[in-house]
Amino acid sequence: MRYNTASVVHALNVLVLTLMLVACGQQQPADGLHEGQLFPPLKLTGLDRPDITIDDLRGRWLVLNVWATWCGPCRKELGSLQQLSQHFSRDKLQVIGLNVDADVHVAREFMRDEGVSIANYTDPDMTIAQTLLGIRTYPDTFIIAPDGTLWRSISGERDWISDTVTTALEQALAGHTEALSQI
Repeated sequence: MRYNTASVVHALNVLVLTLMLVACGQQQPADGLHEGQLFPPLKLTGLDRPDITIDDLRGRWLVLNVWATWCGPCRKELGSLQQLSQHFSRDKLQVIGLNVDADVHVAREFMRDEGVSIANYTDPDMTIAQTLLGIRTYPDTFIIAPDGTLWRSISGERDWISDTVTTALEQALAGHTEALSQI
């Protein structure tokens, strides 16, 4: 069978484009989780602190960011997540990370080198990220209400300290959750 060079180039371009669309920053909602539902009762293994469950964090807003050191957008947004955690009182809003690197030492070293001090947990086999949360792209962030309800699922990189984000979160803390749709 003979192939036309133009057809082969076109097929390769389609393949490259498809691979780019499924890269870590692609906008795609997590499968199986729906805004307005209770967030699953996860047990998180501490990367840099003791193990916890998501239920241990109820009573405050929670920003859960799922990330990896091999994901450029993940690495880029960690600084603004760090700043976000310092912007709000921890008893009202807490920012935590769930790292999916297979080697926890790489994640710890990255956090140390970059000065990331938000609480981080580990999912080296991606059981939580892929099976329980349905994540297919990174980073993926969940905004969870004090009662455990998932309010927003956000795929892709954000500037977490932007005026839009901080204003929306301040309004959510004041009871105006509709502002979260702007993030």
